[in-house]
Amino acid sequence: MFFKFKVSKLANLYFFISNLSAWSPYTYKKDYNNFWIEKTGPLTNQEIIALTDFKELHLKYPYGHSYLGNLFTNEKNDLSKISQTLPLIDQKILIQTFELLETRFEKIWSIEEPLLKEWKILLEKYFADLNLKYIFEILEILYDVKIDYSQSMEVFILFSTPDRTGGEASNGPNKLTLKISRYDKNRVSHAIGIILHEIIHLIFEKKTFFPMIFQNVRDIDKQVHLIKETAASSLFPKGILGYLFLNNPIATQLLPQIDQQQSKLCIELMQKYVDNKYKLDNNYIKQIIKILLKKYPSGL
Repeated sequence: MFFKFKVSKLANLYFFISNLSAWSPYTYKKDYNNFWIEKTGPLTNQEIIALTDFKELHLKYPYGHSYLGNLFTNEKNDLSKISQTLPLIDQKILIQTFELLETRFEKIWSIEEPLLKEWKILLEKYFADLNLKYIFEILEILYDVKIDYSQSMEVFILFSTPDRTGGEASNGPNKLTLKISRYDKNRVSHAIGIILHEIIHLIFEKKTFFPMIFQNVRDIDKQVHLIKETAASSLFPKGILGYLFLNNPIATQLLPQIDQQQSKLCIELMQKYVDNKYKLDNNYIKQIIKILLKKYPSGL
C-alpha cells in the first residue's frame, strides 16, 4: 500500500472555513478557531453572518455519501467546479463565504504552507522505513478482513495548533486528513500512529466489526462510536501496536469518555487478542461493553 501526502491549499481553506463555522459538533475544535482569530484578528459581523449561513448550508451535506468535504480533497476541483455541483442558492452561499474569508485565510497560509511541506517530508521519510505489511497483517487477523495492498492512500496535511493534532477518515475512499502543521516535529511517531488509527476506521473495521457492534448495543449513534474508538485506540496511536512498532508510550487514558482503570482493562484485553492472533469477535465486544458499563450503568 502506497501513501501519498498532499499539501493542498483548497483542502486547508475548506478546513479553515468549516471549523470556523462550527457546523459539526463531532469534529469542531474551538481551540483551532481561537488560535486563528488570535493570529488574524476578531471576526467581523459580516464574517459571522456568512459563517452562520455556511453552517446551515453544510448541515445539508453532512458526513456520508453527500459530505461536502469530499469535494475539497479532489485535486481536479476548484471552487468554481465545486459550487457548480450544488443548487444555485447553495452555490451563492458557498462562493460568498469563501471569497469573504479568503483574505483572512491567506494571512495564515503564508506561514503554514512551509510548515506543511516540512511535515510532508518527515511523514514520507518515516513511512518509507515502516514495515506496513507486517502491521496490516496483524490488523487483517484482528478485524477478520483481507485488504487490497495495491491501493494507494492520500493523506491531506492540514493546519493545526502547536499542542493539538488529529485525523479524520471521512473524506471518501482512500483519503485521510491529518491536522499537523504546528505540531511538535519531534513527535512524528505519534502522527504516524494517528494515520494508522484512521486507516483502521477507513479500511479494516467496516466489513465485519461494525455489524457485530450493531448486534450488541442499544444507542447506535453514541455507543458504536465509543466501542470502535476504544478498539482502534487500543492499537494506535498509543496502544499495543503503537508501542510495538512506533515506540509510542502506552496511553494511561485511551479516550476522554473512559477513565484510566477502564483504559487499562481495554488495553489488556486487546493485548490478549493480539498475542493469541484472535479476531475481534462478539466476546470481545461483550467484554468491552462490560468494562464500559462501569461508567455507563444505565447500559449501552
